[in-house]
Amino acid sequence: MGGAVDWVKDRVEDAFDLAVDVLDVAFEYSGAGLVLDFISDSLMPGVPDMPSSPTYTESDRVLNTIKEGVPVSRCYGRCKIGGNKLRFNDSDDSDLRIIVGHCRGPVAGFVSMQINDIDWDDLTGNHSKTEYIGDRTQVSDDRFTTQTSAYRSIAYTAFTFQKNDKQVGHNPNITGVMDGLLCPPLAGGADTFTRCPGVALYDWYLNVEGYTPDELDLNAFKSLEALCDEIPTGGTLPRYRFDFNVDSSETTMNDAKKLIWSSFNGMVVMDQGKLKPVWDSAQMADGVGGLTAKTVSHAFDLDNIVKRSFSWKPVERANVVRIHYKDSENDYKTSSVELRDKADIAENGEILYEEKAWYITDSEIASRRCRYKFNKKRYPDFSCTLSALSGAGHLEQYDLVTVTHVLPGWTEKQFIVTNISEDELGRPKFSLEAYFPGIYDDAQAGEQPNYGTTLPSPYKTPDASTGVTAAVVSVGTNYNFDAVRVEFTPPNDPFYSYSEVYASKDDATYYYVGKSDGSSALTFNALGVVYEPGDTCYIKLRSVSENGVLGPLPAQADTYVTVLPTMRLAGFYAGGDSLWGGASAIGNAATNIVLGRLASVPKLALGPSADSITVGGAQPGFIADGTGRMYAGNGASKYFKWDGDNISWAGTNTSLSPGGLFTALSAVIQGTVTASGGAIGGWNIANNKISIPGIELDQANQRIRAFTGSNYVDITPDGITGYDSQMGVVFKLSTDGSPPEFSAGIIKETVYKMYTSGVIRTSEDPETEGGLLINKDRLSGYNSAGKKLLDFVFGGDNQGDAYIGDYDSGKSGLKYDHSAELLDYRGRMTISSGSSGYGNLGDKPSSLSGINPTEYAMLTNSIETHFYNGVPTLSNTPAVGWTTTELKEVHKGDLYYDKDSGFTYRFLDDGQGGYEWVRNPDSEIALALQMAADAQDTADGKRKTYIPGADPIPPYDPGDLWVYDAAGGLKQCVVAKPSGGTYAASDWALVGDSPKTVFSWDGSEAINTQATESTADAWSFSMAEAFEGAVIEIEFEDGFAGDIEVSLNGENLTTVIYDCEGDGGDDEIGHIIDLENTDGQIIDMEAQ
Repeated sequence: MGGAVDWVKDRVEDAFDLAVDVLDVAFEYSGAGLVLDFISDSLMPGVPDMPSSPTYTESDRVLNTIKEGVPVSRCYGRCKIGGNKLRFNDSDDSDLRIIVGHCRGPVAGFVSMQINDIDWDDLTGNHSKTEYIGDRTQVSDDRFTTQTSAYRSIAYTAFTFQKNDKQVGHNPNITGVMDGLLCPPLAGGADTFTRCPGVALYDWYLNVEGYTPDELDLNAFKSLEALCDEIPTGGTLPRYRFDFNVDSSETTMNDAKKLIWSSFNGMVVMDQGKLKPVWDSAQMADGVGGLTAKTVSHAFDLDNIVKRSFSWKPVERANVVRIHYKDSENDYKTSSVELRDKADIAENGEILYEEKAWYITDSEIASRRCRYKFNKKRYPDFSCTLSALSGAGHLEQYDLVTVTHVLPGWTEKQFIVTNISEDELGRPKFSLEAYFPGIYDDAQAGEQPNYGTTLPSPYKTPDASTGVTAAVVSVGTNYNFDAVRVEFTPPNDPFYSYSEVYASKDDATYYYVGKSDGSSALTFNALGVVYEPGDTCYIKLRSVSENGVLGPLPAQADTYVTVLPTMRLAGFYAGGDSLWGGASAIGNAATNIVLGRLASVPKLALGPSADSITVGGAQPGFIADGTGRMYAGNGASKYFKWDGDNISWAGTNTSLSPGGLFTALSAVIQGTVTASGGAIGGWNIANNKISIPGIELDQANQRIRAFTGSNYVDITPDGITGYDSQMGVVFKLSTDGSPPEFSAGIIKETVYKMYTSGVIRTSEDPETEGGLLINKDRLSGYNSAGKKLLDFVFGGDNQGDAYIGDYDSGKSGLKYDHSAELLDYRGRMTISSGSSGYGNLGDKPSSLSGINPTEYAMLTNSIETHFYNGVPTLSNTPAVGWTTTELKEVHKGDLYYDKDSGFTYRFLDDGQGGYEWVRNPDSEIALALQMAADAQDTADGKRKTYIPGADPIPPYDPGDLWVYDAAGGLKQCVVAKPSGGTYAASDWALVGDSPKTVFSWDGSEAINTQATESTADAWSFSMAEAFEGAVIEIEFEDGFAGDIEVSLNGENLTTVIYDCEGDGGDDEIGHIIDLENTDGQIIDMEAQ
C-alpha cells in the first residue's frame, strides 16, 4: 500500500511541476500576466515569445550591427531588414564606402532602400549602391577586396556616399524592404521567392536542419501549401503568410522552426519515418497534396477508454484577444487588432490573450488570426483527458475524434486531439478539446452552439427555407412576358426575417430578383434580363435573420423551371426568330400572319393558315406553298404570270416567252445586275465569274484568263502574267513599267524578230557597266569593268565564231573559229568523276583510269580503274562503298584489276535492276593494267586515265593510260614526268589493239648486251639506249621497223616494243618494262 501511495504522490508532484511550467510559459508568452487558455496553448506547445533583435526592437526601428564575421540570418517572405556592416573604407579616403551584409542568399532582391529612414531616391549627396543577391557564384565588389569568392551565398549591398554628408553621416543606419530567400518549390523546378509558410518550413528542414527530401512527407507539405495559399471567402490575401527575418542569436533553431509552426496554427509530427506537418483547421491533408474536409479518425466510448482514466472540465475562456503585428502599410511599425466580449467582460472582468506575431505584415491576415483565436477561446466548452486501449495508436495531433459518455449531451461529441503522451503503463494518453467547425469559417463569424445554453442565438446563421417550387405564370391576358412565381416554406427559426431570391439562366451567374418571408408567393418577370424565352430559370434562396445575418447561397439550385418559348404582344406572339399572329402555336390552323420561319422555312405569310397573300379581297398567288400561282397585269399585253412551273411577262418593250426567252426592242438597265448562275449566250454565269471553255472573266481575282489545261495567260490591273507547261516558264509583263520577268524554265519554239542593235540588254550600257546584250548579230556578255567574257556571233562578219572567257588577252578561255574549224582552249580544266574535281589534266585524279575503247562513247569522259587483290564482288572493296543507286550509276563502266589472277572486270548493270562485276576477256587491256598495277604509285588502288582532245599534261607516271583519239586508240605512260614538266610523245607507248606495222629488220642475228649499271647511262651499243629504274628505253636507227622479243638470262620477257616505222622519227623509241634489276644481267633482243 505504501508503494502505491508514493507513486500517487510522485504523480501529483509531477503534475504540479508541469502546471507551474505551463503557467510560466503562458504568462511569458502573453506579455501581460493575465489568465490564459492553457488548452489553446497546448495546440502549439513551446512556441517561443518574439525575441528582441536588430530587426524587431522595442523602439520599432530596424537597426544595423557591426560585428566580426558575416550575418547568418534567414529572411523569409517580404520584410524590412537591416544588416551587419562588414567593411568600412579608410577614414582618410575622400568618400565613405560600406558593405552591409543582410542575410543568407540567394534572395529575390530589395523592393526599397532607406538611409537613416530617408528613402534612397530622396538623398541629395553623391551616392551609389550595388546589390548582390547572394548566389554561390557571385563575384565580390572590387572596391573592398580582390578575393573573388568573398561573401558568396551572402546577400549584401556595397554603398558609396559623399563623405560628411549631412543626411548620411559617418555611420548611417541602412534598412530596406526585401523579398527574401528563394526556396525550393514543392512542385519542383528552380528556387523561387515565396511568402508561404508551408514552403518556408520545407526549406528550413532541407537547408537548415539538414533533412533529405526522402525524410519529408512531400504530399503533406503540398497540402499545407494549398491551405496557406487559399484565399478565404470575402478576403483578398492568402490565408497565411510568413514574413520574418530570423536574425537573433537568442532565437534558437528550434524556436525559429516553431515560429513557422505558429504562423499556420500547426506543428510537425513524425509519421511512418517522415516529418509531416499537421494543423488546426476544418480541413486536413487528402494524402495526394490537396485538402479535404476533416473527418472523424476515431470514436472513443466506455468500451475502449481505460477505466478511471477519464476526466473532464469546462474550458476557461479569454474575453479579450489581441494580436500584435508589423504593418507593411505603415513602414512595418508595430500595430495590433483586438476583439472583446463586452458582456463577459462586464461579468468577469478582462481576461486577456495576446500574441506578438511579427511574421504577420498585413492587417487582413492579422484580423483573421484575431478572429480565429477569439473563437478558439470563446466557443469550446469542455476539455477532457483519457487513456485509450488498443486501436487509438494511429491518432495524431489535431485529429478529429468523438467521445460517447454518460455525461449529458456527450453522445458522439466531437473533440480535437491537443496532446498525445503515455500513462504510467505505456498506454496512449490523449488531451482533447471540444471541436466546432464554425471556428474555422472563412469569415471567422458565427456563434457556435454549445451545451452551456439552450437559448437560440440572434447571431446564428438562419436555417434555409424548404419546399421551394417555381412555376411560369401569366401576368396578363393580352400581354404575357413569361413571369416566374416562387413559393417556399420558411424555416422554424425565431430570428428568421425573410429570404432573398436569386435567379439564373445558366446555374452559374445569379441575379437578385426579390425577397419574401414565405407567407405569399414571389412573382417576378426578368425576361430579357435574367432569362430569354425557352431558357431554364434556376432559383436559389438565402435566409436573412432579424439581425441581418445572411445565410449562405446553396451550392445547388433549390429549384428550376423552363420558361415558355413564346411571349404575347396583344394578338401577336414572339419566339425564337419568328413573329406571328392568330394562335399561340406558330403551326396552328388559326395562325394568319408569320414573319420568320414556318415549318423551318423562312418566309412572310398572310391569310388563313398563313398560306396566302390577300390583296383587296383577292388572292393572286401562294394559294398553297410550292404549288400556287401568281398573276398580275391588265391582260395579254402587260402582265406578270407564274403558273406553278414557268414565269412569263409582257410589257410595252419587253416580253418573256413561255420557254423563258427574254426579248426587248430597247432595254435600259440601271444599277448593278447580279447573277450567280445560268448563261448569257454561250457564257456560263457562276458566282463572281463568267466563262466559256478556255476563257473566264474572274471578278474575285480581278483578271481575265485564257487557258488550256495548266497553261494560262492572265490580264490583271498589274499587267500580264502566264505559265506554259511546255516552256516551263512563268512570265510577267507589268503595267507599272517594271522589267518583264521570266521566273522559271526556258522559252523555246519561239521566233523573235529583232530589228535594232539593242533588242535585249540587262543594263543601260553593258559594254561599260557590265551585263548581257542581244541584238540581231550576236549575244555578248560583259563584266562590271566592261571586259567581254562571252560572245556568240550569228550575223555579219565572223558568223559562227564564239568566245568564252578572256582568251584573246592571253588568259584562260575558249575560242571557236568557225571558218577555220578550230577550237582553242587555254587554262585549267576540272574533270569530275562523281566525287571530286581537278585543276588540270596534269593533276593526278584518283578516280580516272582504264577505258575500254569500244564503250568510250557511252561514258562521260572519265571512269575509274581499281587495283586490288581478289575477285571483285558487291560486298568487298570498292563496290561495298557504293551504297546508293546514284553512286552505282556513277561507277558503271569502271574497271577492276585482280592483282592475284591478272584478270580484269568491268562494273555493269545486270539487266534486272541490279549490278555486277563482269570479267573482261581483253588480254592486252589486262596486260596494260598488269603493268600499271606493278607501277610504284598504285598503293591507292586506282590509276589515272587521260581523255582525247589534248596531249596529257604532267605530272603522270608509268602505267597511266591515255585514250588519244576518238577511235579509242590507247597509250600507256612509260616515262614519268613531274608536275610542271613538258609532254613528249616518247613518254607514251601504244597498247592492245592499237595500230602497228608488221616488222622487217635487216639484221637476223640476235642482239644482246650486258647492263653495266642501274642508272640512266648510255650503253656501248649500236643503238642509242637509256636505262631508268626498271625501264629500258631504246632508240632505233633509221630503217628499223618491227617488234623485238626481249629475254633476260634466257627467260623470255613480254614483247614491249611497238610501232617502229623505220622513218627515224619520234616513233623509233621502244620501252622494255618490268626489269626489276638489270645490273650485271644479260639482255637478249631478237627481231620477230
